[in-house]
Amino acid sequence: MIVTSATKHNGAALTFGLITAVAILCQMVATTVINEVNGAPPAPLYGTEPPPVEPVSDVESEAAEVEERIAGLLAEGIDETVVRDLVRHAVRLGRRTIPPDS
Repeated sequence: MIVTSATKHNGAALTFGLITAVAILCQMVATTVINEVNGAPPAPLYGTEPPPVEPVSDVESEAAEVEERIAGLLAEGIDETVVRDLVRHAVRLGRRTIPPDS
């Protein structure tokens, strides 16, 4: 772009600029798709205020309940890697949900 602009080939400079803009848009789309496939959390859509945080005691008791349920599944003979993988997927799904408006 710089060389064509410096040599006063404005049409070529404009063409290279448009090609660059389209390439940037394609890269942004590809990054978004890859993040969705890998389960990365998206950018927050709820504005500038963070979502409300649950009290720590509730989170700890829920975490303990999840661990107890996992232990129950393992006691029934289900493979631990399968159970842990399921929990990871559930956590990713929970991170992708939009918090409800209060």
